[in-house]
Amino acid sequence: MNIPFLHIVEPAADDRPSCLPGFGLSCDDPNLPQCNGFGPYILPQLKNASAINRLSLSVYLGPNKANNTGAEFILGGAYDKAKMGGKPFTVKMLDPFSVTANEQPNFANVTSIAVNIPGKHAKETYSETSASGMPYILDTGNAYWYMPPHVFDVVSAGLGGNLTQNQTTGAYAVDCKYRDPAHGKGHLTVDFGAGKITVPMHQLVDEPVDGRCVAYIGRGVNEGPNLGLPFLRSAYLVYDQEAFTITMAQVRYTDKRDVREYCDGTFVVST
Repeated sequence: MNIPFLHIVEPAADDRPSCLPGFGLSCDDPNLPQCNGFGPYILPQLKNASAINRLSLSVYLGPNKANNTGAEFILGGAYDKAKMGGKPFTVKMLDPFSVTANEQPNFANVTSIAVNIPGKHAKETYSETSASGMPYILDTGNAYWYMPPHVFDVVSAGLGGNLTQNQTTGAYAVDCKYRDPAHGKGHLTVDFGAGKITVPMHQLVDEPVDGRCVAYIGRGVNEGPNLGLPFLRSAYLVYDQEAFTITMAQVRYTDKRDVREYCDGTFVVST
């Protein structure tokens, strides 16, 4: 296969969570509707150099733990089936040239976001169909997940309540015991209309090496509707930037690989 692999090693746990720079499309010219310009982006450069066969990026961030070295990014028309813990579903990404997407090819419509913890529940419903849902950016370059306020409030309660926000980083201090599923009980569910991704509560909590735990979450969408790393760690994603689709599956944390090629028709938009 003419598919290069790029392996990312996460930074030390006292750094900000790792982000994925430079893999975006060159969607800054409406005269290039295929977003294959020669801008400072890796994918179009590799495709134009015939180093990869497709403008596609598959993302596996690995489990939320210190010194995680298992993150895997596949450039080109391939994906790692071993990392898919559930049946994949495919949605159309928002037109990168739309006002909302603002030249970014990683927006998808969300129909609802819900949280369930023992004794509490909250749900924000946007639509019944993905075609008219709320556009959220699935942003590997953002450490934060910004949530609807009433969803955030239940999440906060599930992580001990009265969370303290660091005014410099914006992260919330959380008792490290909530990294344990026995204490960080419950889950969030993000529905894309064609399928759902579930995020366990305990997965929201990061543990820096200095022993202080934090959650990179935000109350409200002042920074824009964003599904950042705390969400993306629970999903395996394929950004097909030629078909303008995003394929997702519940993640399976494993070091095993089952890399498969795909082409047009492998991932069909789900309804």
